[in-house]
Amino acid sequence: MPAYNEAAATLDALESHLARHDGDAEIIVVDDGSVDDTAAIVEARAPAPRRDAFRFFARAAPFGSLAR
Repeated sequence: MPAYNEAAATLDALESHLARHDGDAEIIVVDDGSVDDTAAIVEARAPAPRRDAFRFFARAAPFGSLAR
């Protein structure tokens, strides 16, 4: 899932995914240089029992479509 300055929407998407799946899917979030608190929210919400199925990648500066 690409993310750029969409902390609330990204959190909603993660919550929706976690509510529908029993931890049987991998979650990959790519933060393309957000300047809001997207990274902190995503890392705080990583599913504790299945952290091995959660991947978060962040870029220091936005590079547009490279994250997509």
